[in-house]
Order: sequence, then C-alpha cells, then structure tokens
Amino acid sequence: METDRLKIINGDMMKYIAIIPMAIGHFVSYMQTAGVITNMTWWMNVLAYGSLFAPVIFFFFITEGFKYTRSKKKYALRLLIFAVITQFPYCLASNGTLLTSKLFLDLNVIFTLFFGLITLMAWESGWKLPVRIIAVIFIDVLTCVLGCEWMIFGVLIILGLHIFRDNSKARFIWFLEQNMEVLR
Repeated sequence: METDRLKIINGDMMKYIAIIPMAIGHFVSYMQTAGVITNMTWWMNVLAYGSLFAPVIFFFFITEGFKYTRSKKKYALRLLIFAVITQFPYCLASNGTLLTSKLFLDLNVIFTLFFGLITLMAWESGWKLPVRIIAVIFIDVLTCVLGCEWMIFGVLIILGLHIFRDNSKARFIWFLEQNMEVLR
C-alpha cells in the first residue's frame, strides 16, 4: 500500500510523543516540589508546562477507543484498574507520603479519562436527553468533588470530541475553546 508507506505518525507514536514530555514535566515538577530545584529557569518551566498537552492527546484517544472497542465495560474496568494502580505513585509524588487523607480525594488524570469514558457511555446510552445531561452534570460534579486533574474540563473535552467527531472544524473549535478556559 502506497499510503501505508507514507504514514509517519500512527496512534502509538502519538502516545509516545505525549508520554515523554509528560514524564519529563512530572519529573521537573516533582523535583521542584521536593525542594531539589529551588529556582525554576525558563526552560524548566517550558518542560513542566509543556507536559500539559499530553492529557488532551489521551482525551482524544478515549473517544477513539470508545468508538472502536468491542466491550466498553471491559475498557472502563481496565481504565479504572489502571487509575487505581497509578494513584499510589501519583499521591506519593504529590504529597510525599501515602499516609494522607487525600489518597483518593486528589485524583490523577487517569481517573479523568475514566470519568470521561463513563460520560460517553451515559451519553450514548439511549436515555432521554434530559437524563443524559443530568448524568453528564453529575459526573462533572463528581470529578470536582474527588479533585480529579482537569476536573470538569477533561470530561467536557472528551464529550465534545465525541459529539463533534464527524465535523473536524467544530471538533477543533470545541477543543481550542475548552483549552482556553483551562488556561485562564
């Protein structure tokens, strides 16, 4: 296939492109929190804040996974298990200890991905529109109560990417608008 030969970036490559700066950004932020880095230079800030584009790539992949998975329930269960497992190192890096009341009240971004997937399941459930809207609002409030990273914005970005799936221009505008809200 001629098009396969010209394809440079696929989904796996995009994930690696997102994971590497994310890991570097988390490392720089952790070193600053731990007191190892006391004076952040401009390039360290670029590394720390440059990692913020990674979650939106994963938000996109949640919408893609939702469309192509055979079992949405198994997909959600795997995501929840991964979120719980990664919560322990996240809490250790954020708080310096696991002995904190915030262990499951200050949740990592994987929980946001999980709640975004649950939102998509509710949205496509066949329930009447008012019930679906109430479900989305409930899940958004839950992300705030539990202190998920990206809180309501992550869930809304995922939902918008799904709703505007067939209209790339509207999808891009929705994505930019939500990210501008996060940066304000």
